[in-house]
Amino acid sequence: SSYEVFSGTADLYAYFIERGVTLLKPGGLFAYIVANKWMRANYGRPLREWLRKQDIVEITDFGDLPVFEQATTYPCILVILY
Repeated sequence: SSYEVFSGTADLYAYFIERGVTLLKPGGLFAYIVANKWMRANYGRPLREWLRKQDIVEITDFGDLPVFEQATTYPCILVILY
């Protein structure tokens, strides 16, 4: 409950995103490769609302493209300027 993006069923990366951005110095750049599920799932709503207040440089959603040869994943790249 100490995170703005808190949702009882959220994947842990939601909290890592918020914490990572808040640890940046002004002018710092944050970039993660994470699952894209937060874009569509109900638990991602607090994260999506929080991200609207951030300075998003880029979000690259790969959908269901096979980005990694040995893993079935649905990644996105999130880049934020603080």
